Order: sequence, then C-alpha cells, then structure tokens
Amino acid sequence: TNVLNHYCDVEHEFVVQLTNPGVVITTEMVISQMQKLQQISSGFIIDNDSKAHMIADPLAMPKYEALFDLMSTLEGSSKIIIFAYYKTTINILADAIKKRFGYTPAVFRGGMKSDEIAAQKAAFNSDEGPDTLVSQSSVGSATHTLLGGKTKPCFSMCFFENTYRLIDRRQAESRNHRKGQDYPVDYYDIASSPAEMNIIKALQEKTDTVKAIVDAVKST
Repeated sequence: TNVLNHYCDVEHEFVVQLTNPGVVITTEMVISQMQKLQQISSGFIIDNDSKAHMIADPLAMPKYEALFDLMSTLEGSSKIIIFAYYKTTINILADAIKKRFGYTPAVFRGGMKSDEIAAQKAAFNSDEGPDTLVSQSSVGSATHTLLGGKTKPCFSMCFFENTYRLIDRRQAESRNHRKGQDYPVDYYDIASSPAEMNIIKALQEKTDTVKAIVDAVKST
C-alpha cells in the first residue's frame, strides 16, 4: 500500500543513518525521523515547508477503525479524551468523528485562544456536550480538569499518537485522574507501526525514549 511504501522508505533511510559509522547520531535526528514515521502511521506526511500531504484515506486505515471501535464500545458509559501529537491528526479526527458518529467533538488544538479552549472544555464537562474531546498534546496535556458531566462522566483516555517525553504523558494522564473522579480511569494506546510501538514501550518502561528508539531501529 501507499502508506507501507512510504513507511519502508523512511525507515530504510533511518537505518542507513544509524548504522553509518561516520554519522554522529543526535537527539534531533532521531526525533525528526520518528516524527516522519509517526506521521505516515496516521496517513499523512509533513514536508519541509510544514505542509501536510495525505497519503491514505483515514477512514480506510485500521488505526482509525480501531479508535472508532473503542469509541463505540464506550458509548453510553464513558466520555473519552483522545490525544494526538499533530494538528493535522486533530483535524482529521474531528472530521472523521463527525462523519462516523454524527456529532462534532470538542477540540483543543494549537493556535486557539484561551476563551475558545474554555468554551470547548465547558462543553465537554457538561452532560449535554459531546462525548469526545480530541486534544493536541501540546495544548491539553497540562492544567485542565476534564471529568465530563455528572451523569455522563469521563474515565477513558486514548493516546492516538504519543509524545516523546514521559513527563508529557504523565501530565496528560492526570487530566481525568484527579480530585472529583469517581471511577477508575482506563488508558488506551493505539499503534499501527513498529515506530509507534517503540515509543509506547519506552514510555511504559520509563526509559530514555530516544535511546530506546535508536536501539530498536538498529536491531531491525
């Protein structure tokens, strides 16, 4: 498929870089390559001019289908917070959720004003508001309390894309695991590629994410 071809090309380039004895591997280099693999895993790639190019229909990708299956399972019991790293992914998810479920989710994305974020948060934290909040990690991972409504609570969180820092992950997890939460909170990770699995594994093991990624890629 188009997604697989793009992924294999970038991964091959990454392996060549890491195994070249004359190349000094920097954190920036590793993260740059992993970001490209992560983008491809979500159906797009961002060029050097910061323009996103779709390489697949998201609604036809198993990764998105897995998320929609999870949302269907939770429907009627728990609202859900979905974290993604890229603004492009946030836009894709918001549009896809409206098409699939018939409602517009609450959204946190970069560039929003504080009053806009407050309005989205208030809607999500009400019983009458949407069952889903789609949040860019850089915007929604800190300070916000996101417990849903009194009769429609939120005790579910899904990481559709992860960041590379454990502290960001922990802060995100605390958005609905805090004072006022009456239920155990469930966390879900969705991964569709080795690159995403390596990030999740490093975060779970609380290890140096970049080192874990380099070791994993070198072993392929």
